[in-house]
Amino acid sequence: MVKKIVYSGLILIIIGLIGSIATFAVKNPFQTIHLHENKTISISDVNKIEVKSSSTDVMVIPSKQKDITVKLSGKLSKNLKDHFELNVDKKDGTVEIAIKRKNYFNISLMAISQTKLIIGLPENMYQSISVKTSSGDILTRGLHAEHLGVKSSSGDIRIEKGTVDNKMTIETSSGDINTNMQDSKLASFSSSSGDIMLESIAGIVDVNSSSGDIEIHPNDKIKKISVETSSGDVQVQTPQKELPFNINFKGNSGSGTVQLKDVRYSVKSENVIVGKISTGTIKLKVRTSSGDFKMK
Repeated sequence: MVKKIVYSGLILIIIGLIGSIATFAVKNPFQTIHLHENKTISISDVNKIEVKSSSTDVMVIPSKQKDITVKLSGKLSKNLKDHFELNVDKKDGTVEIAIKRKNYFNISLMAISQTKLIIGLPENMYQSISVKTSSGDILTRGLHAEHLGVKSSSGDIRIEKGTVDNKMTIETSSGDINTNMQDSKLASFSSSSGDIMLESIAGIVDVNSSSGDIEIHPNDKIKKISVETSSGDVQVQTPQKELPFNINFKGNSGSGTVQLKDVRYSVKSENVIVGKISTGTIKLKVRTSSGDFKMK
């Protein structure tokens, strides 16, 4: 009796393996196809851009075209072909661009998806531009907007050579944030565990991080810098040594150093630094728990 049960079990296992192999052969996640999809939409009466994606990388750049261009390209498993849907709609002055994944829970864990969404915007001043992804990386370059919002859960974010007349908000959980030559009146950056690198940054800047390192290179248009981090290190580096910073650093267990000349200190210790360069009109406030602070 026991042998019959064992044999029956083995037969069921073999049948299951055969079925799995057959299914794999039909829906082999390693069989890939190239995806190419292009859409255009009129720029007429458009003042807001909203982009949403999951794992697809997103790039938003200026375009010489008269209309907004949207290009989805890349490589993905053949069995994913019908699971991707690119939607481009315009309503009440807002263009909504979204990549939707249908039947998400039926997608194999081994499926390959290496896709990129490139959006070309005619050179214009937009009221707002918003880009959101789950795990996809985000790049914006040369954009001009009243407001700019960029958010990703685990993807990296890079913002280059743009102008934001009012407020820019950049958020990520575990991805890194990089900016280069980005001008804005107000700028807010936040990350949980990713690093933050701000190159040639201007305006009023607020930075918040849990465990990622922060490096800031302000230009001569900087107005104010506020930084708060738990365990990440903070470094402020500027080639404009004569900028009139008002330095205020306080760390719980982290230490601080300022490697600049002509600083008039009112407090200078390992965990607290308060001092001015010249008139001290540019406020620099840094708070850390266990991270170190360096200014040079």
